[in-house]
Amino acid sequence: MIVIVPKTSGFCPGVKRAEDGVFKIKETSNEVNLHGPLIHNQNYISMLQEHNIRAVSTDSLNQGDTLVIRTHGISRHEEIDLAKKFVLKDLTCPIVKRVQKHVEKAAGENSFVIISGKADHAEVQGLVSYAQSFLVIENKTELENFVQEYKNIIPQDCACLFIISQTTHSRAFFEELCMTIKNTITYLPINVKDTICPITENKEQESLLLQKEVDFTVVIGDPTSSNSKKLYKILKDASEKTIFIQNLKHLQEQKNSWVSDPWIDIKKVLVVSSTSTPLFIEKEIVTYLENL
Repeated sequence: MIVIVPKTSGFCPGVKRAEDGVFKIKETSNEVNLHGPLIHNQNYISMLQEHNIRAVSTDSLNQGDTLVIRTHGISRHEEIDLAKKFVLKDLTCPIVKRVQKHVEKAAGENSFVIISGKADHAEVQGLVSYAQSFLVIENKTELENFVQEYKNIIPQDCACLFIISQTTHSRAFFEELCMTIKNTITYLPINVKDTICPITENKEQESLLLQKEVDFTVVIGDPTSSNSKKLYKILKDASEKTIFIQNLKHLQEQKNSWVSDPWIDIKKVLVVSSTSTPLFIEKEIVTYLENL
């Protein structure tokens, strides 16, 4: 079987930078303490734990211990508090860090910040900590509610609306949100900053182009990962012959559960890993498929 892998498949530079950072710390330390999972991928988390690199409770650490801030970042208030007790190694994705600065600047200009994203996502929780007043909108229902109630939500002394997106959220929804708000709220200036990660977008676009050349698509990711689920949805919407798996075992389980073997008529398959999927998982799957 012929297997095609996009050039953009797998870790983005931000995640690779974080991986290099924790293993650099490991060179001079028996263990590395993470403030939450480095990325949203359970297989990768398990691999790190084998190297004594793991998420810990800060209550278990001593004054002066080194603590790693994960790729998604943390709230600025928490960062200030932690810096008083520990030596912080900030491995927040540089793109996320840049968005935090945008929000901080907007807050200083008395802007009401609107974020297209998931309120419970670690990245968004960090972003809103830099705002004075804000609202996170995840879907069309929440957008419709805002349109109906915006006069009661936006502070009366607000000078401007500042609209951004979680770096891994849907571009289609972000554009719909911006257009809807611009058409609805006309009494305030509106500043829009496109903060969707271009690297994940490039992966999605390259994968869509390559998908046209294959008989089947395999997306590798973790169900807890926003960028993994978005990548799968985009490719699944483009072709029904698309599956989402976490690792080789998961692929084999799916394959064995099918009544008939759909692989019989497949000559060429696309394998694409999300931004939070490690290379070792992808390599196992590619080798397996090439040998079918």
